[in-house]
Amino acid sequence: MTLTKNIKKAIKDHALKQEPNECCGLLYEKEGQIEAKACENISADTSKHFVINPRDYLHTSSLGKIKATYHSHTNKAEEFSVTDKLNSKRHKIDYVLYNTKFNTFRLYSHKKSSVSFLDEEFTWGKHDCISLVQDYLKEEANVDFKLSKLLKERTSDWPNRTPEALSETLELNLKKGLKRIKINSVDDIIKNDVICFLLRKNETQLPYDHFAICTGEREMFHHINGGYPVSQNITNFYFKRIANVYRYTK
Repeated sequence: MTLTKNIKKAIKDHALKQEPNECCGLLYEKEGQIEAKACENISADTSKHFVINPRDYLHTSSLGKIKATYHSHTNKAEEFSVTDKLNSKRHKIDYVLYNTKFNTFRLYSHKKSSVSFLDEEFTWGKHDCISLVQDYLKEEANVDFKLSKLLKERTSDWPNRTPEALSETLELNLKKGLKRIKINSVDDIIKNDVICFLLRKNETQLPYDHFAICTGEREMFHHINGGYPVSQNITNFYFKRIANVYRYTK
């Protein structure tokens, strides 16, 4: 999909009008032409997130075929968030992003854009919480998160079979610039931090039994056994169960 000058102007005008909050809207096709429809952002925190009012979506769908969702970022984030990519893939709709700070546009095609870890069902040793952290760091931060050889063919019982695998993995990455950081609140955790949880305190001898990656302010991306990768807030439930946080430093 090509963003014409008129479409870009409509999105930009809408974004600047809503600043410092995020704007949101839809692009629809009518008689071979792409039009922009501004929508209401009903997110609980419009300065950081957007949620299109369902009534606006229904109204726009009556005008023509919906082709894409657009929204704005008013900070330094010029690229799509993991949540944006997840929603684009799962709802099968392209995303357009305008950054008011740098006056830049980005287009994410749900068909052509490929992010391997976004929508894979949990499978031990292939698509699990550890591999999600590894894949995210590689594709989003160009960081090679090393795994112990003992983890490369892991199954659900790896903590009992190879309890030393975790310490070996941490040691490999500590040599590559990974450092444990002290946190006092959720606000101390920043993008690309590796979050180590102990969720089942009475069921394992390991210091950690679950892993996530911080993708933004108070947000994490993780893969729960039996489901698909999810992006969600670091709630008080999860924060209380954080055992350690690690950060790559140069």
